[in-house]
Amino acid sequence: IPEERNVQELKSDERHTLGHEAERQIAGMMNIVGKNFKPGQPVKLWNPTMSGGKNAARQRLVKLVDANKRVMSAFGTGSGKSLLQLASFTHLHQQGKVKRGLFLVPSIVQGQFSGEALRYLEPGKFNWHIEPGASREERIAAYKNPDHHFAVMTHAAFRDDVIHLGARHAGITESEMANKLNAMTQPERKEWMRGVMDKEGINFDYLTVDESQYTLNRQGKEN
Repeated sequence: IPEERNVQELKSDERHTLGHEAERQIAGMMNIVGKNFKPGQPVKLWNPTMSGGKNAARQRLVKLVDANKRVMSAFGTGSGKSLLQLASFTHLHQQGKVKRGLFLVPSIVQGQFSGEALRYLEPGKFNWHIEPGASREERIAAYKNPDHHFAVMTHAAFRDDVIHLGARHAGITESEMANKLNAMTQPERKEWMRGVMDKEGINFDYLTVDESQYTLNRQGKEN
C-alpha cells in the first residue's frame, strides 16, 4: 500500500459508498442476516427458490397467470403473496409478454414490497417506485416514467389520482368526476379509464391487486 494516498475528506453530509448495486444487494440481505446473527457464529444465508413439493401451488399460480391472463388467487397470511405477485410479473417480463406493472396494495403492505423486491429480485435488473407517503405529483410522474418497470401504490391513491386526472381533462371538480363515474356502466367506466391513461401516456400492461376485496362495493357502503 503506498505510504501516501490522495483521499478526499468527506463533508458532514457525505459518506463513502460501495456503489448502488452492491449496497442494494447488501440491503436485501440484512433482514436475513439480522435475525440470524449470533456473535461468534457464522450466518446462514439462503438462495430463494420455488423448487420442491411445498412450492407446487406457488409454481402453478405463476404458470396459471401466464396461461389464463386474468386470475383471482386466494392465499392465506404468510403464504408469500407479495412474492407471487412479483414472480408473476418477472416471469411474464422475462418472456417479453409485459413491460410495466402496477401493484395496488393496502397502505400497510406498500412499504413491505420494497424489502421483498430487494430480497428476491436479481440486483440491477428491475427499477421500481415504492414510496409510501409520496405526493400526487410524484405518483403521477412514476406512472409515466418508462424507466420504472413497476410501481406499487395504494388502492386509494390510485383511485384518487385517476379521478384527479379525469377531472382535469373534463374541466370539472373531482367530486363531479366521481359522481359521473358512479353513474357509468362498467363498460363505460372501462373505456373512460382507457382514455385517461392513453391521454396521460400511462401504459401499464400488468396489474395485480393485493387484498382485492377492499375494492368491492356492497349495498349501503360509501363508494
